[in-house]
Amino acid sequence: MKAPSTIILLALACISFLVSSMLATGYYPAALPVVGPDGAVMHGPDGAVLVHRDMARYYRLMMPSFISLSCCAFLLLWVFVRFVRYTYMRWKIRTPMA
Repeated sequence: MKAPSTIILLALACISFLVSSMLATGYYPAALPVVGPDGAVMHGPDGAVLVHRDMARYYRLMMPSFISLSCCAFLLLWVFVRFVRYTYMRWKIRTPMA
């Protein structure tokens, strides 16, 4: 099987990035104050109220976006490796062997 061309790899990376941005949701969990065993709001050493965010739902909703973004990163890495191999081979051909 023939490897895809560089233009196809870059196009797939761009499409994957656009898909990941479309799949990203605007949802972000609200900060809930941490309460102690007596029901009072807890404060940190600096006097600020301690808060907790339940991130499980956020990560479930963002998983398709993360997968698409990972595909984009992999495709760009593939293009980078291809570019480095190309420049190394050109350098190797131009450098005379002693």
